Amino acid sequence: MDDADGSDNLRNKVKVFDSLGKLLTSSEMNSDGIRVVGSAVHSSWRPEHKNLDFCLLLTTEFKYRDTVQPIGLMKEGEALPSIGTQMFVAGQGRTETSFRSDYLQEASVLLEPYKTCNSESVYKGAVNPKSMLCAGSSGNVACEGDTGGPLIMVQSNMSGTQVRARLIGIASWGYGCGNDGYPGVYARTSSIAEWTMDTARSLLLDRVFTTTTTTTTTTTTPYQPPGLSELGLNSHSCSSSFDGTNRSGGFERIVGGYGAENLIESWPWMANVNGQCGGVIIGTQFVLTAAHCCQADGFHGAKIMVGSNLFVDPANQQKVSIAAFRIHDKWNMENYQGDICVIKTNEIIAYSDTVSPICISDEKVELSGWGYIAGWGITKEKGFQSHELLEATLPIFDTAKCNMRYGGRIDSNTQFCAGYSKGGVDACRGDSGGPFVVVDRNSLPKLAGLISWGRGCARFDTPSVYTKITPYLSWIRRSVEILNGNVECNNPKNDFLSTPEIEYKCDSIHGICQLSCSNGMFPNVRAVTCSYPDTINRLRRGVGKKNKPIKVKKEKKKDKKAKKEINMENYDRTNSFELNDQEPEHFCTIEPTSYNCGNPEEHILSDGVRYECDGNDLMRKCQVFCENGAYPSSTTVQCNIDQFGKISWNPPRINCDKDEEATEDESEEIPPIFNECGDPRKYGGYKFDERVEFSCSPKSCSMNCPSDRVTKRSKKFTKISCKTKKGQPRWSPRKGSIDCI
Repeated sequence: MDDADGSDNLRNKVKVFDSLGKLLTSSEMNSDGIRVVGSAVHSSWRPEHKNLDFCLLLTTEFKYRDTVQPIGLMKEGEALPSIGTQMFVAGQGRTETSFRSDYLQEASVLLEPYKTCNSESVYKGAVNPKSMLCAGSSGNVACEGDTGGPLIMVQSNMSGTQVRARLIGIASWGYGCGNDGYPGVYARTSSIAEWTMDTARSLLLDRVFTTTTTTTTTTTTPYQPPGLSELGLNSHSCSSSFDGTNRSGGFERIVGGYGAENLIESWPWMANVNGQCGGVIIGTQFVLTAAHCCQADGFHGAKIMVGSNLFVDPANQQKVSIAAFRIHDKWNMENYQGDICVIKTNEIIAYSDTVSPICISDEKVELSGWGYIAGWGITKEKGFQSHELLEATLPIFDTAKCNMRYGGRIDSNTQFCAGYSKGGVDACRGDSGGPFVVVDRNSLPKLAGLISWGRGCARFDTPSVYTKITPYLSWIRRSVEILNGNVECNNPKNDFLSTPEIEYKCDSIHGICQLSCSNGMFPNVRAVTCSYPDTINRLRRGVGKKNKPIKVKKEKKKDKKAKKEINMENYDRTNSFELNDQEPEHFCTIEPTSYNCGNPEEHILSDGVRYECDGNDLMRKCQVFCENGAYPSSTTVQCNIDQFGKISWNPPRINCDKDEEATEDESEEIPPIFNECGDPRKYGGYKFDERVEFSCSPKSCSMNCPSDRVTKRSKKFTKISCKTKKGQPRWSPRKGSIDCI
């Protein structure tokens, strides 16, 4: 590259040829032709040593076609193939006739060792192994006019099927053209993979191509690289590790700009989860989505639609129902960490050209630089649901900057951000749970993330947040095993302190253990979440908090105080049942509908007593009368049933004996006041003048002095009310006094 080839001169020098060597006209590229709108030369480039001979161009958009496609890149620091590997160069530079070729020419070259290139008889150490490589074969090298052209290699995958070509170098310099013993020198692309992505991102974000203005808002849309459907990826074969199936299909040479009706063929793993979220097919009965989607209203009984580009398409969609699902144990609605859910369907998902599982990436998503999303969500904030599948290309957003925007809520171990600083392109409501796809070095699309959450849609400097897949791979595999019924629940008796009558019946697939009582009573908790052998913390359904591990206390020495006994007299304990100073978490009790206090005469020691009860079996209360005309030792009796079903009456004894030594005045006792809580004059918090007159109902009393007396009372002490709780009277107000003057 000469210094004269600056950015200004480049803008009018770009020509595009197809793979047959034909120069494309403006109409064949797009309506405006191809223009260079930005460029960047590597900062370390120096003409004297020709190191890092790279320039990145940003052009206006052109359409892909059968003969115009992008090429795969090398990863940063990726090793070269073995010496002697066959590679290919192409260009329209000078030939052996010293004239430029009218057509695109190609040649096969072999990778040369650095020892040969840097020998005293060749380039004398001028070839830098970190940023250059040598290739040539029998005079076949790039020549004048070929500079900047590609050096490619074609690799084979594990199955032996060739995949797309990858760019290993750029024609840079050499001695002569095809001179024997002098191979061509190429700039090594694996030395600038990160520079390429960073520079491309800077060029893209600095250049905005489309601005759409409405009467209310202005939407700025940054230039996007091609969508996944436009990459022209070869056929791929992906084996689902979750059901052992293999599906070859999709990506049958998708040519630039498939119509909307064909987009699903580029995204055959897409699932529409109940019309509320996106999802990803990972097996014939398994779909991956976001945890908050599995908690949405109406999710139970929901349907999943696959196989169609349209949001509603009964004629072409497969519709399957949900059998069970698992939400990650550490799912947190406050920061959306653990926002992942595995769904198992009742029906088998039939694979086809528009339905197949996706491979899952096991690499760091940040290394990809870019990713692809798709969904049927709303097309703008407060907008409407898209009726067809839409796709977008997004750059990975710096996590530190993203955390500044979201107040440190992003966990870089399990989450990442993606989006443009200038906004304009983003996921939105209804896209949650959909895939974030990257393309690996073998041009194979893989699942790297799930759409999780964000603030608004496509706002300035506000990217969306995604759940990483790699940290959850083992959990996904474990969840599939559980949903397939291959993992049994732990015995809840090992996780909870429970009384001997408690019995557990566990459904390992749905993760629920139902409780019952062998003695016919009812458990205090109806169900708990099932725990599995590799699960540490569990949620106890019905209790609403995390179950803490049970600490078993060691036996104390005999010379120390004995253990405190728990009063559970109604249980027939076995010798092996010990609670170690802890109250049981699960025990049997009775339902309110089962309360039956029975007749108080069967429970209270009394003679010559008549009871009048209110007829309510729940916390039953009775008034007491002595048949001999005496006053009972208590005017009321109260039934109480504790949580273990034990019946007790209070007081347990009633006396009606007259005091034979009582004087005539003393025998004229003040008649009792009958109230649900008893006689208020016997309540210690009150002081009444003996002349106070009462007017009582079952739950309250009003008090006044006779008309010929002046009433002196405590503030607001004109009326008292009562209620009972567990057989004990509760008076209100708690204190007061009345004097009659």
